[in-house]
Amino acid sequence: MKTIIYGAGNIARQMLANSILRKENIYGIAVTHRENNPEMLWEFPVKSIEDYQCVCKDVRVILGLSESYHKEIIKHLKMLGFERIEKRKALPLKYSNFIGVEKKKFISAWYFANTGKRLDWENLCTYNEKMQWIKLYDNPEQKTLLTDKYKVRKYVKDKIGEKYLIPLLGVWDCFDDIDFRSLPDQFVLKCNHGCGWNQIVEDKCTMDLIETKNKFDQWMATNYTDIAGLELQYTNIDRKIIAEEFLIVPGEMDIPDYKIFVFDGEVKLIQTDFGRREKHTQALYSPQWEYLPYSLLCKTDPDSVIPKPSFLEEMIEVAKRLAEGFRHVRVDLYQVDGKIYFGEMTFTHCGGIGNYSPEEFGYIMGDWMKLPEDYKHYLS
Repeated sequence: MKTIIYGAGNIARQMLANSILRKENIYGIAVTHRENNPEMLWEFPVKSIEDYQCVCKDVRVILGLSESYHKEIIKHLKMLGFERIEKRKALPLKYSNFIGVEKKKFISAWYFANTGKRLDWENLCTYNEKMQWIKLYDNPEQKTLLTDKYKVRKYVKDKIGEKYLIPLLGVWDCFDDIDFRSLPDQFVLKCNHGCGWNQIVEDKCTMDLIETKNKFDQWMATNYTDIAGLELQYTNIDRKIIAEEFLIVPGEMDIPDYKIFVFDGEVKLIQTDFGRREKHTQALYSPQWEYLPYSLLCKTDPDSVIPKPSFLEEMIEVAKRLAEGFRHVRVDLYQVDGKIYFGEMTFTHCGGIGNYSPEEFGYIMGDWMKLPEDYKHYLS
């Protein structure tokens, strides 16, 4: 039976992506009013529901909009003669939910659901678009080693020296193995196989062990590759929990965080982040510390611009040395008491679905990302 998706917003895109991956026979996209809606979703024109009335007996309609509209829309559809109306929950767009689907097809549907844009694999232009190719076809084994927040420490030590490492307090295979009595009052717990899976402990005595255990048990049971559209470098990481020393700047809630974007050995962009636990502000700079009026994920704030750090040249040199041999990597560094500390190496920034503003900045960053001349050969 042919399927009509009703709606043209985020929920409808999720429904449509699910239907594409399930190989359902999509007939079209319907809305109540054409105004303020896109002209196309995937390869289907967005039409008024009345335009489909001639096939109302031969199709099913899947509701792709907020439940608060369901009652009203169902009433309208029945009045027009539609009989097969489905309320359906879309499967989370994790590859584990669509095992057997070609990876490139999954990435295409996942990217569309998250951005509303279709990937033209033969003509990849923006940073986001090229990142999807990187995720699938540029995965040397070393990326897994350097994505591992525990094993990367040896690479950093060998490459630039142990002085750049945040002191390690312990490493364990599971939460139940942690001996909290051996840890100081303040520390940071991290899973080594994901992004954002960490907890800052400012006072061990007030730590909720049950809540923390539940959180870490869930993270340890999750393959991060499934989270953000097949970031394959996370797949084969041997999962650990690590504890690092708690870094602090007196009088500040957060330590300065510098994300340095390196392309083929050349630093092109530096992102600063402050106030993550209160009001998150972000600013972008050139390697010469010129403020750039662009945004990646969070809207940048000109008021958050800081003076050029005295240690900028050292940070740039550190990032370049760590990024040697890679097409692109983001090197995260911290600065505390005049010392630079290594944070992590990120090979697929924002999973390749960052919100670039203005849109032209996505093309500027795309020009920095050089794919091999024969990149189309990998697509067949």
